Amino acid sequence: MRVNSVSAYLLLGSNVGFRERYLAQARSGLRRWPGTQLRHVSRLWSSEPWGLRDQREFINQAVEIETRLAPLALLIWAKKTEIELGRRLARRWGPRKIDMDILLYGREIFRHPFLAIPHPGLSARPFALGPLAEIAPNAIHPVQRRSIAELWGALNGQ
Repeated sequence: MRVNSVSAYLLLGSNVGFRERYLAQARSGLRRWPGTQLRHVSRLWSSEPWGLRDQREFINQAVEIETRLAPLALLIWAKKTEIELGRRLARRWGPRKIDMDILLYGREIFRHPFLAIPHPGLSARPFALGPLAEIAPNAIHPVQRRSIAELWGALNGQ
């Protein structure tokens, strides 16, 4: 555990079964993570599937947490929560009850074989950038050194 807390942003997503309920259960689950508090939640965003197109639309939601968990510990808790909610390993980009991705961790750049922060596809994925821009427009992408609002505007041609 870190001594100081950091604001981190996650993307929750679901496209199987009772999607809204799975997102609510994920939010409830992350409230039990040690040294972590839920701060802000975006509205629900509907989006076309990414990568594997022949599946149901996703519902996505960005959340801001304040956490003392280090990046890899945060990943472990996210994966633990996914498993508890019934996520099973399947095809890449395939249907899933719940998906929890770490988008940003403060202004840190973190590279590890199992985790890259900021999320590598963040600035090109409207289903992630839109909900994040809703709750954290002034957050800075530490690699591109632009605000999330600027990246969202660029993605939408504004």
